[in-house]
Amino acid sequence: MIAGIHSFGDYVRDKAGKALGRCAACAYEGPMDNSMTGYECAKCKGMEIEFTLKDGQKYRQFVTSQGH
Repeated sequence: MIAGIHSFGDYVRDKAGKALGRCAACAYEGPMDNSMTGYECAKCKGMEIEFTLKDGQKYRQFVTSQGH
């Protein structure tokens, strides 16, 4: 991991190599698409996605803190 960015091998992936996650916007769980700026939901194209990494840690992409 470099400066908070996880590497390709850190993510739990499906047989096709797509990172598995859960979308905060639409609650879709499954393989996510990758884009130029990160991962996006395969269903709604949202980018606030939670991943479980291979080491068991949870990683939430593009989650903003609101007043905390």
